Amino acid sequence: MDIVTHAMAGAIIASPILPVAPLTASCFIFGSVLPDTDALSRLFGKVAFLRWHQTYTHSLPLIILATALLWPAARLLGCDESWAPIALGAGMLLHAAMDATNTYGVAILAPFSHRRYCTEWVFFIDGIVVAVSIGCLSAILIQLHLGRTDYFAASAAYCCFLAGYWAVRALLYRRAMSLTPPGTRSLVPSAMIPWRFFGYAVHDGVASLFDLSVISGIAKDQMTCQTYDSKAEHLLDGVVEYRLMRELSRGYCTVQVVSNGGKTEMVCRDLRIRNFGGHFGQLDLSFDEDGKLKRKVFHV
Repeated sequence: MDIVTHAMAGAIIASPILPVAPLTASCFIFGSVLPDTDALSRLFGKVAFLRWHQTYTHSLPLIILATALLWPAARLLGCDESWAPIALGAGMLLHAAMDATNTYGVAILAPFSHRRYCTEWVFFIDGIVVAVSIGCLSAILIQLHLGRTDYFAASAAYCCFLAGYWAVRALLYRRAMSLTPPGTRSLVPSAMIPWRFFGYAVHDGVASLFDLSVISGIAKDQMTCQTYDSKAEHLLDGVVEYRLMRELSRGYCTVQVVSNGGKTEMVCRDLRIRNFGGHFGQLDLSFDEDGKLKRKVFHV
């Protein structure tokens, strides 16, 4: 999920305890966005960002450890709301759990394992979740403006929505997977239409991109794309950006190789995220006749 949705979710869920335990509520809200501070790794370059984003700050062992250390520290310091550190950890766990259902996943067991876990149930920006979050938060703000402090109804309704919506998305994904053609490696959900998925399949080096509707049960072919990963492997072994993107996405492929006058031009990109547009992860490379990398443009 995007950081704005995480912040709205944290504020809505924590709102009932805000009047009686403001520090605890604030810690939960802060915890719900804290894991995304790893985006600051972008200051150290694109490679650092890929290595750090959605890893350590989203890790279950590290979140539990930080909470376990902060709780006795808060009590020793005489904090009036001793549950505040627990609320911070709970907010971080909510954040990590929501991100694990997205399309790039999280290294939930870091530092013990850097494998990313993702269910692909929802896209990282979901129009329905954003709309419901805005509605519930607006209801709470109206209550606040009117001087009322009972936000339980809006918060409870929102929690029920999240639980129900994620359950429905899990069932839709399971149904979608049963309808996919052979060789399907990934299904990415639509950002706006819950029953629509964008599929990616590979057969004999040819990637097939299709649009699948769970309602109709029909997978419509969008396009096919030749992949050249095996052909270009000897040149790409030393390109760290390529390796990181391959670890990040099952749909990252070399989609263009052009040799001309001893030079070799390549384009690598993630075929899974075409529904969102943009060029995230696209890598444009140029090698000389000796296989030495001469030009690299990385879109992150």
